[in-house]
Amino acid sequence: MISLIQSKMSLIPEIIKVLKSGLDSNSTIELIALRDENHLQLNVVSDDFKSKSKIERHKLIYSIIGDFFANEKIHALKMNLKTKDEI
Repeated sequence: MISLIQSKMSLIPEIIKVLKSGLDSNSTIELIALRDENHLQLNVVSDDFKSKSKIERHKLIYSIIGDFFANEKIHALKMNLKTKDEI
């Protein structure tokens, strides 16, 4: 059980690293575990979202971290995606 918890604890920094590599370098990324490491809330402020609809923003994030869903490391992800002008 302890090894399972430790492996899950490394998930958030791993996801943030992948997001940072796929988004503008000035983006602000916050990832919070809700109930467990499989249920997450993602807050991102990025100019990559300019002129994009909510659906397009979500698609962009899924294109960057989709492997985490495919490998069932993430079960649920709540997203708050904004541009700097929107905060």
